[in-house]
Amino acid sequence: MSATQTSGARYAWQDWLVRLSAVAALLVSGLIIVPFQPWFAQVPSLDMSWAFAMNVAVAEHMVFGKDVIFTFGPWASVYTTLYHPATDTIMLIGSAIIAAGLCAGFALLAFDRRPALLLLLPLAISESILRDTIFFAVPLVVLLATARLSCAEDHPNFLKLTPARATLFLVSVCGVSTLPLIKGSFAGLAFGELGCAILMLILARRITLAATSAIVAIVSLCIGWSASGQSLVNLPNFFTAQRPIISGYSEAMSVHGPFLEVGLWMLPAVVALWMFFVNSERGYRRLLPVLGLAFYLFVVFKAGFVRQDGHQRMSSTSLLFVALSLATMLRKREAVVLGCASIAIWISLELSMAQGSLKYIADRPLWSYAMTSDGLARRLTDPAYFGNEFTNGLMKVRQTEPVSGIEGTTDVYPTDLSMLFANDIPWLGRPILQSYSVYRPQLDQANADHLTGKSAPQNVLFSVGAIDDRLRALEDALSWGALLTNYSIVGQQGKFIQMKKTLPPRATSTTPLVDTDAKTNEPVVIPAHDGIVIARIHMRPTLLGQAVLMAYKLPQVYIELALTTGKTVRYRYIPEMGETGFVLSPLVASNDDFVAMAAGHDTASVKEIRLVSPSNLLWKKNIHVTLETLRMQPQADAQKLFSSTK
Repeated sequence: MSATQTSGARYAWQDWLVRLSAVAALLVSGLIIVPFQPWFAQVPSLDMSWAFAMNVAVAEHMVFGKDVIFTFGPWASVYTTLYHPATDTIMLIGSAIIAAGLCAGFALLAFDRRPALLLLLPLAISESILRDTIFFAVPLVVLLATARLSCAEDHPNFLKLTPARATLFLVSVCGVSTLPLIKGSFAGLAFGELGCAILMLILARRITLAATSAIVAIVSLCIGWSASGQSLVNLPNFFTAQRPIISGYSEAMSVHGPFLEVGLWMLPAVVALWMFFVNSERGYRRLLPVLGLAFYLFVVFKAGFVRQDGHQRMSSTSLLFVALSLATMLRKREAVVLGCASIAIWISLELSMAQGSLKYIADRPLWSYAMTSDGLARRLTDPAYFGNEFTNGLMKVRQTEPVSGIEGTTDVYPTDLSMLFANDIPWLGRPILQSYSVYRPQLDQANADHLTGKSAPQNVLFSVGAIDDRLRALEDALSWGALLTNYSIVGQQGKFIQMKKTLPPRATSTTPLVDTDAKTNEPVVIPAHDGIVIARIHMRPTLLGQAVLMAYKLPQVYIELALTTGKTVRYRYIPEMGETGFVLSPLVASNDDFVAMAAGHDTASVKEIRLVSPSNLLWKKNIHVTLETLRMQPQADAQKLFSSTK
């Protein structure tokens, strides 16, 4: 055998080995994404509460978009990986569809040019603590694969369309189209990138693939929705009901952190966009893929940096997927530069966050592989394990938050729904099931209407609380009035006030107190009053502020309340939450304060307020304040409870 033949044989063997390893890496990647080892309800928490509620909503065939209006859809278990017997199949199959879509997309991108890059995919997935990163990556690879399939034949990135590649592409499309069933806020990225991909195919005259992709996307979405027990008639309403939840997120849920983190993330993101632009085709063919990548980066940026309390891990880990996917299309030197920059910034951002350490980064792949292997082994050899752990978890929740003596349907405010499920109490929840998410007027009204309508629960377990140090009365503001008039305090259950539905509703009367224009950063005096003061404050961002809010987030607003006791307190204030009418005086900062208010006692009257805005460029200085006095008959049981706690 000649030297040339020997070299060719060695190269063929090495190429075969690399491709075999790449296939194995894709298989491992898919297995890691599927949560064979889910987590179980144990210690009650805010996140466990809504995750558990999503599972129960599916199990009880509640209508998403009507009975349940929340960020998540009927496939929420694919995101939460919280075990429930009724949603375990959805969790496994849904995760497998997403895994297949991601792996098929990466196979399209890398297999013909740089299959060795696929060996890095399991590492990127295992470092994705927040599963959003994995879900975001599926539309990204579909966009980039479409860009390659739409290239001119003489372009270096051209990918010839074959039946096998068309099949892989459609598998990825199926993964993208089902993302909104997991989380409604994924719809923008999923449909945006799919629309961009289909338009690119049309412009490249791949009409058959474009039409087939559209059909596969629609059919996949409809089948997934129906398979989760939802009627197709309700699918459009699911998306329309998401609108206020999604549009109000940036203002209400923002948490600020070091702006240096934003700047660091921007560096590789801009470099990636520029490199992709330079390596794309000239002319109009460049526009759509570059816009698609820019939109992906924008969504990832907003997802991570609006709520900068650990969510920025979504953005930082997404850099790894961007670098890995673009490395299949860039020149080698550019791919190395982008990869090194992305890894360096990702590590820097990881180290700046809670629990950030090199050991934590190094351990995550080991945890992922261990959980996958253990979960697979249990699924195959001990399927009863999951049911037993589910039962044990409910017992732990029950021990932590025991409830007794409640008969009939019940809801819990503001968040801890898991206690109902663990104690086998029928849940009849409000549409927006977590009070911190009631941050737009229509959402506030929907929850209040629920309490006064025919579907109102017979009991309510209520606790005064709020996230992000918000003014407590802002969360489910209108519902406070409904609770005071339509329910009676009958006792306590641990840290909760127990309330029971009252018929007919308690009589009330209102008297106008103040209707005036005011300014931010200046005091507004509350006149002497006898009763509960309900406030409506109209405060809006400037045009520049609206643009900043759309692109990023606004500076936080605070409300300062001067009390008649001489004390001044300060809370986070969400302007839109203050428009419908919230309890301003007395200040209700605890359960005891709420009981005192229901008993007719004013324990902390407010004499003056001031809205503190750090920027009049972004928030309008002029505001409008409307106050009215609400009077109602004191509740007898509340008076007894108030006396016993004094």
